[in-house]
Amino acid sequence: MNQTIPPGDLEIIVVDNNSTDDTPRVAENYVDSHENIRIVSESKQGLSHARNRGWHEAKGAFVTYVDDDARVPRDWAERVVRAFEEVKPEPDAVGGKIVPYASGPIPRWYPVDIDILSRGGKRRFLTGDELRYGFFGSNMTFKKAVLSENQGFSSRYGMQGQAIGVAEETDFFRRLSESTPLLWYDPDIIVEHLISENNFDFGFSFRRCYKNGMALAEIEESRVFSWNYAKKILALLLLFLVRMDKEVKVATIRGYLYVRLRLMGELLGYVLHPKRFC
Repeated sequence: MNQTIPPGDLEIIVVDNNSTDDTPRVAENYVDSHENIRIVSESKQGLSHARNRGWHEAKGAFVTYVDDDARVPRDWAERVVRAFEEVKPEPDAVGGKIVPYASGPIPRWYPVDIDILSRGGKRRFLTGDELRYGFFGSNMTFKKAVLSENQGFSSRYGMQGQAIGVAEETDFFRRLSESTPLLWYDPDIIVEHLISENNFDFGFSFRRCYKNGMALAEIEESRVFSWNYAKKILALLLLFLVRMDKEVKVATIRGYLYVRLRLMGELLGYVLHPKRFC
Protein backbone atom coordinates (compact mmCIF):
# COMPACT_ATOMS: atom_id res chain seq x y z
CA MET A 1 0.00 0.00 0.00
CA ASN A 2 3.02 2.27 0.38
CA GLN A 3 4.25 1.69 -3.17
CA THR A 4 5.35 4.64 -5.29
CA ILE A 5 2.98 3.82 -8.17
CA PRO A 6 -0.57 5.25 -8.01
CA PRO A 7 -2.95 3.12 -5.92
CA GLY A 8 -5.29 2.88 -8.89
CA ASP A 9 -2.59 1.05 -10.86
CA LEU A 10 -2.09 -1.58 -8.17
CA GLU A 11 -4.59 -4.26 -7.17
CA ILE A 12 -3.85 -6.29 -4.04
CA ILE A 13 -5.53 -9.69 -3.83
CA VAL A 14 -5.35 -11.70 -0.61
CA VAL A 15 -6.20 -15.36 -1.22
CA ASP A 16 -7.50 -17.01 1.94
CA ASN A 17 -6.70 -20.70 1.51
CA ASN A 18 -8.55 -22.15 4.53
CA SER A 19 -6.52 -20.09 7.00
CA THR A 20 -7.06 -20.84 10.68
CA ASP A 21 -5.61 -17.61 12.09
CA ASP A 22 -6.75 -13.97 11.93
CA THR A 23 -5.98 -13.51 8.22
CA PRO A 24 -9.58 -12.70 7.15
CA ARG A 25 -10.17 -10.26 10.03
CA VAL A 26 -6.85 -8.45 9.55
CA ALA A 27 -7.31 -8.25 5.78
CA GLU A 28 -10.88 -6.97 6.13
CA ASN A 29 -9.58 -4.03 8.19
CA TYR A 30 -7.59 -2.93 5.13
CA VAL A 31 -10.39 -3.63 2.66
CA ASP A 32 -12.65 -1.25 4.54
CA SER A 33 -10.26 1.65 4.00
CA HIS A 34 -8.63 0.80 0.64
CA GLU A 35 -10.55 0.31 -2.59
CA ASN A 36 -7.69 -1.54 -4.31
CA ILE A 37 -7.58 -4.48 -1.85
CA ARG A 38 -9.74 -7.59 -2.21
CA ILE A 39 -10.02 -10.87 -0.31
CA VAL A 40 -11.03 -14.06 -2.09
CA SER A 41 -11.45 -17.52 -0.60
CA GLU A 42 -10.07 -20.67 -2.22
CA SER A 43 -11.31 -23.85 -0.57
CA LYS A 44 -9.09 -26.23 -2.57
CA GLN A 45 -6.11 -26.67 -0.28
CA GLY A 46 -2.69 -25.88 -1.69
CA LEU A 47 -0.40 -23.08 -2.78
CA SER A 48 -0.90 -23.82 -6.48
CA HIS A 49 -4.69 -23.63 -6.11
CA ALA A 50 -4.31 -20.31 -4.28
CA ARG A 51 -1.95 -18.85 -6.87
CA ASN A 52 -4.22 -19.93 -9.71
CA ARG A 53 -7.23 -18.38 -8.00
CA GLY A 54 -5.24 -15.17 -7.69
CA TRP A 55 -4.48 -14.78 -11.39
CA HIS A 56 -8.01 -15.75 -12.37
CA GLU A 57 -9.32 -12.97 -10.12
CA ALA A 58 -6.77 -10.36 -11.23
CA LYS A 59 -8.07 -7.49 -13.37
CA GLY A 60 -4.68 -6.19 -14.50
CA ALA A 61 -2.48 -7.15 -17.45
CA PHE A 62 0.33 -8.26 -15.12
CA VAL A 63 0.15 -10.63 -12.16
CA THR A 64 2.84 -10.58 -9.50
CA TYR A 65 3.34 -12.93 -6.57
CA VAL A 66 4.66 -12.09 -3.11
CA ASP A 67 4.57 -14.55 -0.20
CA ASP A 68 2.68 -13.71 2.97
CA ASP A 69 5.96 -13.54 4.94
CA ALA A 70 7.72 -11.21 2.51
CA ARG A 71 8.42 -7.46 2.51
CA VAL A 72 8.91 -5.20 -0.51
CA PRO A 73 10.67 -1.82 -0.89
CA ARG A 74 8.48 1.17 -1.80
CA ASP A 75 9.71 1.23 -5.42
CA TRP A 76 9.33 -2.51 -6.02
CA ALA A 77 6.10 -2.41 -8.08
CA GLU A 78 7.34 0.65 -9.97
CA ARG A 79 10.50 -1.21 -11.03
CA VAL A 80 8.45 -4.21 -12.17
CA VAL A 81 6.09 -2.08 -14.29
CA ARG A 82 9.01 -0.13 -15.73
CA ALA A 83 10.65 -3.37 -16.89
CA PHE A 84 7.54 -4.39 -18.83
CA GLU A 85 7.18 -0.92 -20.34
CA GLU A 86 10.81 -0.14 -21.19
CA VAL A 87 12.65 -3.40 -21.88
CA LYS A 88 12.64 -4.43 -25.53
CA PRO A 89 11.52 -6.90 -26.67
CA GLU A 90 8.76 -6.82 -24.07
CA PRO A 91 9.26 -9.55 -21.44
CA ASP A 92 6.77 -12.35 -20.80
CA ALA A 93 7.81 -12.37 -17.14
CA VAL A 94 9.96 -10.27 -14.82
CA GLY A 95 11.82 -11.42 -11.73
CA GLY A 96 14.43 -10.26 -9.29
CA LYS A 97 16.48 -11.06 -6.22
CA ILE A 98 15.30 -12.38 -2.84
CA VAL A 99 17.23 -11.52 0.31
CA PRO A 100 16.50 -12.85 3.81
CA TYR A 101 15.36 -11.03 6.92
CA ALA A 102 14.65 -12.32 10.42
CA SER A 103 11.96 -11.52 12.97
CA GLY A 104 14.11 -12.75 15.86
CA PRO A 105 17.63 -13.89 16.71
CA ILE A 106 19.41 -16.12 14.19
CA PRO A 107 21.58 -18.96 15.52
CA ARG A 108 25.27 -18.15 15.12
CA TRP A 109 25.88 -21.34 13.16
CA TYR A 110 23.17 -20.67 10.58
CA PRO A 111 24.55 -19.75 7.09
CA VAL A 112 22.23 -16.83 6.25
CA ASP A 113 23.60 -16.54 2.70
CA ILE A 114 21.92 -19.83 1.83
CA ASP A 115 18.61 -17.91 1.77
CA ILE A 116 19.79 -15.43 -0.86
CA LEU A 117 18.12 -16.31 -4.17
CA SER A 118 19.67 -14.58 -7.14
CA ARG A 119 20.50 -14.91 -10.83
CA GLY A 120 23.56 -12.70 -10.49
CA GLY A 121 24.24 -8.99 -10.53
CA LYS A 122 23.39 -8.07 -14.15
CA ARG A 123 20.09 -7.14 -15.78
CA ARG A 124 19.43 -9.55 -18.64
CA PHE A 125 17.14 -12.05 -20.30
CA LEU A 126 17.61 -15.53 -18.86
CA THR A 127 19.04 -18.22 -21.13
CA GLY A 128 19.95 -21.90 -20.95
CA ASP A 129 19.27 -23.73 -17.69
CA GLU A 130 18.23 -20.48 -15.99
CA LEU A 131 15.46 -20.09 -18.55
CA ARG A 132 14.15 -23.56 -17.65
CA TYR A 133 14.19 -22.86 -13.92
CA GLY A 134 12.99 -19.25 -14.13
CA PHE A 135 12.43 -17.01 -11.13
CA PHE A 136 11.76 -17.48 -7.45
CA GLY A 137 8.24 -17.81 -6.06
CA SER A 138 8.20 -14.73 -3.87
CA ASN A 139 9.39 -12.33 -6.57
CA MET A 140 7.96 -13.19 -9.98
CA THR A 141 5.61 -11.29 -12.27
CA PHE A 142 3.88 -12.56 -15.40
CA LYS A 143 1.71 -11.24 -18.16
CA LYS A 144 -1.69 -12.59 -17.23
CA ALA A 145 -2.00 -14.00 -20.74
CA VAL A 146 1.13 -16.10 -20.15
CA LEU A 147 -0.41 -17.70 -17.07
CA SER A 148 -3.61 -18.40 -18.95
CA GLU A 149 -1.94 -19.85 -22.05
CA ASN A 150 0.18 -22.20 -19.92
CA GLN A 151 -2.65 -23.21 -17.54
CA GLY A 152 -1.04 -21.76 -14.44
CA PHE A 153 0.50 -23.82 -11.66
CA SER A 154 0.06 -27.57 -11.33
CA SER A 155 -1.71 -28.68 -8.15
CA ARG A 156 0.62 -31.67 -8.15
CA TYR A 157 3.31 -29.46 -6.63
CA GLY A 158 3.57 -26.83 -3.90
CA MET A 159 2.69 -26.65 -0.21
CA GLN A 160 -0.67 -28.09 0.84
CA GLY A 161 -1.50 -26.87 4.30
CA GLN A 162 1.17 -28.24 6.63
CA ALA A 163 2.26 -30.92 4.14
CA ILE A 164 5.63 -30.09 2.62
CA GLY A 165 5.42 -29.46 -1.10
CA VAL A 166 7.78 -27.65 -3.47
CA ALA A 167 8.70 -26.93 -7.11
CA GLU A 168 5.39 -25.54 -8.41
CA GLU A 169 7.35 -22.64 -9.93
CA THR A 170 9.97 -24.99 -11.38
CA ASP A 171 7.28 -27.07 -13.06
CA PHE A 172 5.60 -23.97 -14.50
CA PHE A 173 8.82 -22.45 -15.84
CA ARG A 174 9.86 -25.81 -17.31
CA ARG A 175 6.60 -25.96 -19.28
CA LEU A 176 6.87 -22.28 -20.15
CA SER A 177 10.44 -22.69 -21.44
CA GLU A 178 9.20 -24.95 -24.25
CA SER A 179 7.89 -21.84 -26.00
CA THR A 180 11.18 -19.94 -25.43
CA PRO A 181 9.74 -17.10 -23.32
CA LEU A 182 11.42 -13.77 -22.64
CA LEU A 183 12.26 -13.76 -18.92
CA TRP A 184 13.79 -10.48 -17.78
CA TYR A 185 15.89 -10.54 -14.60
CA ASP A 186 16.72 -7.35 -12.69
CA PRO A 187 18.76 -7.70 -9.46
CA ASP A 188 17.43 -4.31 -8.29
CA ILE A 189 13.90 -5.72 -8.09
CA ILE A 190 14.30 -6.98 -4.54
CA VAL A 191 11.99 -8.78 -2.13
CA GLU A 192 12.88 -9.53 1.49
CA HIS A 193 11.77 -12.98 2.63
CA LEU A 194 11.44 -14.13 6.23
CA ILE A 195 13.82 -16.82 7.48
CA SER A 196 11.43 -19.34 8.96
CA GLU A 197 12.29 -20.96 12.26
CA ASN A 198 11.75 -24.27 10.45
CA ASN A 199 14.98 -23.52 8.60
CA PHE A 200 16.89 -23.99 11.85
CA ASP A 201 15.52 -27.53 12.15
CA PHE A 202 17.89 -30.04 10.52
CA GLY A 203 15.12 -32.62 10.09
CA PHE A 204 12.65 -30.24 8.44
CA SER A 205 15.32 -28.84 6.12
CA PHE A 206 16.40 -32.33 5.06
CA ARG A 207 12.79 -33.39 4.36
CA ARG A 208 12.09 -30.25 2.35
CA CYS A 209 15.22 -30.72 0.24
CA TYR A 210 14.41 -34.42 -0.22
CA LYS A 211 10.96 -33.44 -1.52
CA ASN A 212 12.58 -30.90 -3.82
CA GLY A 213 14.89 -33.56 -5.25
CA MET A 214 11.93 -35.88 -5.89
CA ALA A 215 10.01 -33.10 -7.60
CA LEU A 216 12.96 -32.21 -9.84
CA ALA A 217 13.37 -35.84 -10.88
CA GLU A 218 9.70 -36.01 -11.82
CA ILE A 219 9.67 -32.68 -13.65
CA GLU A 220 12.81 -33.55 -15.62
CA GLU A 221 11.43 -37.05 -16.33
CA SER A 222 14.90 -38.37 -15.64
CA ARG A 223 15.45 -42.12 -15.84
CA VAL A 224 18.12 -44.50 -14.56
CA PHE A 225 21.30 -44.36 -16.68
CA SER A 226 20.39 -40.91 -18.01
CA TRP A 227 23.09 -38.22 -17.93
CA ASN A 228 21.24 -36.18 -15.27
CA TYR A 229 20.89 -39.26 -13.09
CA ALA A 230 24.60 -40.08 -13.46
CA LYS A 231 25.56 -36.52 -12.46
CA LYS A 232 23.42 -36.72 -9.30
CA ILE A 233 24.94 -40.10 -8.35
CA LEU A 234 28.44 -38.69 -8.80
CA ALA A 235 27.59 -35.60 -6.75
CA LEU A 236 26.20 -37.84 -4.00
CA LEU A 237 29.38 -39.93 -3.95
CA LEU A 238 31.54 -36.79 -3.79
CA LEU A 239 29.23 -34.93 -1.43
CA PHE A 240 31.85 -33.98 1.15
CA LEU A 241 34.57 -33.37 -1.42
CA VAL A 242 32.65 -31.10 -3.77
CA ARG A 243 33.37 -27.42 -3.30
CA MET A 244 30.57 -25.48 -1.65
CA ASP A 245 28.74 -22.68 -3.48
CA LYS A 246 31.07 -19.69 -3.23
CA GLU A 247 28.16 -17.42 -2.28
CA VAL A 248 27.37 -19.40 0.89
CA LYS A 249 29.63 -18.37 3.76
CA VAL A 250 29.85 -20.94 6.54
CA ALA A 251 31.40 -19.93 9.87
CA THR A 252 31.00 -23.13 11.93
CA ILE A 253 31.21 -26.90 11.51
CA ARG A 254 27.52 -27.14 12.36
CA GLY A 255 26.72 -24.73 9.55
CA TYR A 256 28.90 -26.74 7.16
CA LEU A 257 27.09 -29.96 8.09
CA TYR A 258 23.73 -28.20 7.70
CA VAL A 259 24.52 -27.13 4.13
CA ARG A 260 25.77 -30.61 3.27
CA LEU A 261 22.69 -32.23 4.81
CA ARG A 262 20.41 -30.10 2.65
CA LEU A 263 22.39 -31.04 -0.45
CA MET A 264 22.30 -34.70 0.55
CA GLY A 265 18.53 -34.54 0.96
CA GLU A 266 18.01 -33.11 -2.53
CA LEU A 267 20.39 -35.60 -4.14
CA LEU A 268 18.79 -38.58 -2.38
CA GLY A 269 15.31 -37.40 -3.34
CA TYR A 270 16.40 -37.11 -6.96
CA VAL A 271 18.17 -40.46 -7.07
CA LEU A 272 15.62 -42.50 -5.13
CA HIS A 273 12.39 -41.21 -6.67
CA PRO A 274 10.34 -44.41 -7.17
CA LYS A 275 8.95 -43.37 -10.56
CA ARG A 276 12.47 -43.45 -11.96
CA PHE A 277 12.40 -47.22 -11.84
CA CYS A 278 8.97 -47.63 -13.48
